[in-house]
Amino acid sequence: MESLIMFDLPIKGQELELVQGIVKKSEVLTLFDNSIDAGSILTYLKESKLHGTSCRALIDLNVLKDILTVGRSGDGAKLAGRRTFGAAFVLFCQCANIMIDPSIAIHESPSDASSELQLFYSLDSADPLELFRVVSGEVGYLRNECLPKIEPKIYPETWPERIRNHSSLELSVLKIATLQRSSMKPLEKIMSFLTWCHTDAARLMDAFILAIFQLQGNQSKPILKNVGPGSSKVRRGIDNAVWDLQMARNWVNNVRRQPKENCLWALASRDEGLVRLARQIHCEEGSEVAQVRGLIKKVWGDSSAETICDLFFQLVSREDDPSRRCNKTGFEAHCELMRERLLKELSLG
Repeated sequence: MESLIMFDLPIKGQELELVQGIVKKSEVLTLFDNSIDAGSILTYLKESKLHGTSCRALIDLNVLKDILTVGRSGDGAKLAGRRTFGAAFVLFCQCANIMIDPSIAIHESPSDASSELQLFYSLDSADPLELFRVVSGEVGYLRNECLPKIEPKIYPETWPERIRNHSSLELSVLKIATLQRSSMKPLEKIMSFLTWCHTDAARLMDAFILAIFQLQGNQSKPILKNVGPGSSKVRRGIDNAVWDLQMARNWVNNVRRQPKENCLWALASRDEGLVRLARQIHCEEGSEVAQVRGLIKKVWGDSSAETICDLFFQLVSREDDPSRRCNKTGFEAHCELMRERLLKELSLG
């Protein structure tokens, strides 16, 4: 903590150590460069002071909900734990000069978006000493009178560019879910998905990377969960997977723009599957072929990887084929009909 003395921070000493310790222990922050300590306040302050870099954290829905609990009443040990983390995270970001971006999380839970945004921005601008009272357990939550009255800087309607390809991602996840339920062997499932993407849908690299992990059938912490026959959580499982893909893609796009915009982007999520997916989606421009081949080999093994890669690159070379559905007029209507069929197949229609 000695190296932080040179910075004028709102909290210091043991208080600062406690806040940083909570965030570091949660492993909630991820930077694409693994050599950088994402859980250190000094990391972000150095970037800002030495390079004039702005720092931002894209938060998932769970982190947003944790933050919102800081401004809401309620009892229970679990809620208290979430409040402690939420207050510590906001205070960490204040000390590290990190701007928190809740845009994707707000879209994922739009029913109370405006009121939640208002509460979020009030908490984001709260007095650091008031936030620390929650972290230390001195108070259970921050009452309205302790929060600044701040209008949301951005409303959800102004973020349409953040949600590109959402319906296409949903269609791909629905297809993956139906294949998971099928009696086909894993290799048959991934080959079927590739063929379907070529003939009936459009190739989305994000969805294909999800399929590589998901259809292999032996992965821990999968993104797509609870989609088996008879599960009451199928719809929720599909929605969660789609939003995880959306979150991963948004973070990857931001990471790619880092050098040009001089902005360091962290991903704030405790979901190990989401973090792994986001890292795999990040293919450097011009090296996608090598990245994909290496990933398939790592997940599926040499013999299956050769078969999958042969089909994948064969279909990629024929993307402009005029016989493909996505290259014909009426593709959107076709996708909607296909979505309805897949929903019925999953007993969701």
